[in-house]
Amino acid sequence: MSYQNFVPALVEAGVIREMEEVNVFQSTCKTDFEGSVSARGETVKFKNLGTPTVHSLTRASKNAELPTREVIEDFAVLLPINQLAVVNFEVSDIDAEFADENLKAEHEKKIARAFNKEIEQYIGKLALGSNVLKVITIDDVSETNATKPIDNAFVELAEANPSVDALDLHAIVDPHMYVCLKNKYLTDSTNNVKEWRNGKVGEYAGIEIRMSNNVARDTDGYRYIMVKTKDAIGYARPIMQIEAYRPENSFKDAIKAQTGSSNVVRIIPTGPD
Repeated sequence: MSYQNFVPALVEAGVIREMEEVNVFQSTCKTDFEGSVSARGETVKFKNLGTPTVHSLTRASKNAELPTREVIEDFAVLLPINQLAVVNFEVSDIDAEFADENLKAEHEKKIARAFNKEIEQYIGKLALGSNVLKVITIDDVSETNATKPIDNAFVELAEANPSVDALDLHAIVDPHMYVCLKNKYLTDSTNNVKEWRNGKVGEYAGIEIRMSNNVARDTDGYRYIMVKTKDAIGYARPIMQIEAYRPENSFKDAIKAQTGSSNVVRIIPTGPD
């Protein structure tokens, strides 16, 4: 039993690289945080900057002293690292399979896709949570009415945020809504393979549209697409830990992997006006 060709650090890097290349929900989240993600129970901080007050000066008062400088209050959300995802599966011969670059890449891809699906579904289910600004219901989505929930969501978000031009809006839709939108409404559909793998399928009225089959569903069968700003959800990128081992009751090898409890999301408030 030899694991000479199985180098955990290289495999972990390969899985993380694959996860970054194939994600939808995570690519629309706020990911710049303070702190490090290395173990369960740690905390990272997502920080939002406050907005300065604008003072008006007339021509007559333009040489007057500047207003007293203000202390701008920043606001932050602390995020506990409390999620854990694990895989554990058999491999016929680890050393032989990881000596083959194609098989090695396929294993990395398989692990990444399994973790990504778990993370995508977790983020998608936030649409069912109590922090959602507004739920807009529409029955029987078709090409005729597919833009209505997106339009209504835009109005809600624009009215709730002081800087409409800086909203940086994203919509994550399911395949059915994408088909309803694509021929009549979407523009600038990308030919970039990397963007396509991250679900980007076009734009509508300045809103970036991404497609995922991991949007949330409720018990009545309604699909919950998301229309949100990039700052609405914070995501701490996972730290990967992968090991090869030989189970006591088997002649086959096995691989176990976990995300290091780092796939954590929470609604981040837009802060005071």
